[in-house]
Amino acid sequence: MEQALSKNKRLVMHASHTLFDDMLAIQSSWHAFDTMAQSYTRMTNLMKFLLAAAGDDEDLPLSGQLDLVGDLYI
Repeated sequence: MEQALSKNKRLVMHASHTLFDDMLAIQSSWHAFDTMAQSYTRMTNLMKFLLAAAGDDEDLPLSGQLDLVGDLYI
């Protein structure tokens, strides 16, 4: 009987440990996604600003930044 209880206790502890590990992995993944999404949103907004400022005029200094942002993030 004690062996059965001990075995069940280990299974419960193992299941809880696995659930906790899964929650940490989800939290870590969400943080990475959220950081990436914020960065993408900032770069998209920068690109919109550069497009409005430089437009199709490749002679403006901002057109080089627009090319760089476009190459890196789109």
